[in-house]
Amino acid sequence: MVGGGVGPDRRRRLVGLGVAVLLVAACRPEPPEAPSTTTVPPLPAVTASETVAATEPAGGTFRYALQEPAAIVPPLATEPNSLAVVDALFDSLTAYDHSLRVVESAAISWAVETSTAATATAETVTVWTFTLRPDATFHDDPATPVTAADFKFSWEQAVTAGPVGYHLRDVEGYQALRDGTATVLAGVVAVDPHTLSVRLAHPRADFPAVVAHPALGPVPAGRWRADEAAFREQPVGNGPFRAGEPWVHDQFIRADAFEGWRNGSVPPAIDEVIFRISDPDTGYLAFQQGRRDFATVPPGALTSALEDFPPTARGGYRGPGVLLGPVPVLYFLGFNVTEPPFDEPEVRRAMSMAVNRQALQEDNLEGNVLAARAAVPPPIPGARPNTCPACAYDPAQARRIFTEHGVSTVTLWFNRGGGHEDIAQQVRGNLAGVGVTVRFRSEPVNGTFSDYLDVLAAGEAGLFRFGWAPENATLHEALVPLFHSRATPGAGGQNYMRYADAEVDALLDAADATHGAADRTRRYQQAEDIALGRDQVIVPLFTYRHRAVAGERAQNLVYNPFGLLNIEEIVLTEPE
Repeated sequence: MVGGGVGPDRRRRLVGLGVAVLLVAACRPEPPEAPSTTTVPPLPAVTASETVAATEPAGGTFRYALQEPAAIVPPLATEPNSLAVVDALFDSLTAYDHSLRVVESAAISWAVETSTAATATAETVTVWTFTLRPDATFHDDPATPVTAADFKFSWEQAVTAGPVGYHLRDVEGYQALRDGTATVLAGVVAVDPHTLSVRLAHPRADFPAVVAHPALGPVPAGRWRADEAAFREQPVGNGPFRAGEPWVHDQFIRADAFEGWRNGSVPPAIDEVIFRISDPDTGYLAFQQGRRDFATVPPGALTSALEDFPPTARGGYRGPGVLLGPVPVLYFLGFNVTEPPFDEPEVRRAMSMAVNRQALQEDNLEGNVLAARAAVPPPIPGARPNTCPACAYDPAQARRIFTEHGVSTVTLWFNRGGGHEDIAQQVRGNLAGVGVTVRFRSEPVNGTFSDYLDVLAAGEAGLFRFGWAPENATLHEALVPLFHSRATPGAGGQNYMRYADAEVDALLDAADATHGAADRTRRYQQAEDIALGRDQVIVPLFTYRHRAVAGERAQNLVYNPFGLLNIEEIVLTEPE
């Protein structure tokens, strides 16, 4: 089995990412609060449902503006709003530091053993052993210890019933549990209360980075079984904050600092965080009025936000001010490389050379994207900025190649909405400039993103737009799902290009099994050099950046590339 295959669960996740990155959410009015004293028009006066506003202790409450989450428990957490809350309430085995290095969290150490299976294929077997923090507890009273069995139970819930089970696709027994032919995740064993053994069906030397995902945090099995519905409304987690009361849907989620938290170096510095639920426009208005400490900047407001709340730190991840740090989302054009004319690498290179990436950067999302000349988005460790020689704008060379190959008309597929038509129009204009006519196709009217993926899976699209968002900080996640031959649609993967190259497969497999970080990175990079630099399997267009803003009273705030805040490290001070 080759890691990186993506099944139906990941399809749903891609829909969520598309909405989060590209679409403007429908507007819903926020529950009213006390009037503002600023010159910005105030929201309506406070009502009984919003008395929480009057009880916020000055300097002790971090006010986080987000939209209504889909869920606030790990096995069901898929979209950014859910993950923001889950990350505050739960701790996974590992975590990322501010440089995206893997560090301790619920686990204090981990080790790996590899051996050769006694089978005809002689596959390498990898077993990871995680040692849990011995004094960690859940938020309940009396405190219940966090055990390896809780992690096993939560992961099994994720695979059987949740939309996030694909994170564990390389664990032995994943498919059997997912298909219902097994009742447990065979590769995960609670050796004792503080030892979790994870046997992988495919070597993953970077597995500790995978289990840092918030959706892989533990839920206490007894609590979940006793009343799952109640647990979903007021979870009992093991993170730095505890759910202080049940979730008040479409209004707020309150989380108090957990005094018994043991997974960080110091306890949280704030008393509580209140996740205020509203649409992005209302949340940003509340930030402007001084009633939020963190919010996203809605479409159309970025230019004025940069003037009103200028960035104060290099890199784009630290507050206060507007946060524009790069995020690991790649927007690209893909080809069905098995069908003419895109079965010719030179034609694919011509397509890349015809695109004016600088113009795309300037004209989309208020200029808040970065021209892409690589397959790996810039925040991922090991990413390089220029791995695509044919990403240099060269219309004269593109015209020559198209003429030599007799390419005068192509059809570009894209899904409706999300600004994709505007980008397609720019690509059409670029290609018209080199003598190629572009026809447009998209999924049926009233169709869904899944309908569009069905078109790609069927091989109907020779040229198509797509996006990829690695969900962990690994080169595996950026490259294997797109370029490995066993990640094609027939295997449930996202290699809609149908690209198959034995040398690339071998490099990716070798990298997955390499425990030395430098050698592992080198092999992944060699695979990228071939798939993109030599074979031009995709045409990178641009990557995304954050568009958020942090208030002055929130010191030490870091908004990481995956959209998670270090709420437990934030110190609140009154603005000068």
